[in-house]
Amino acid sequence: MKEEQNRRVWAYARDPDVHSSVVIGQMSRLLGEAEQRSIPIVGMSQDRSDGRTLDRQGLKDALRAIRI
Repeated sequence: MKEEQNRRVWAYARDPDVHSSVVIGQMSRLLGEAEQRSIPIVGMSQDRSDGRTLDRQGLKDALRAIRI
């Protein structure tokens, strides 16, 4: 139970579509789920790129944040 109280999340969304509506929808659902579960959001990032490259700034931000 104590572990659940210390839970925090970084919200990350990615979609290859150049239109931001998909990423915005994903992020909205992530934020809503975290709020519903009362889990604090410590940060968020997103990328619009295909899955063939790891050169994604949003992913790098998330990875850097969880290493701290």
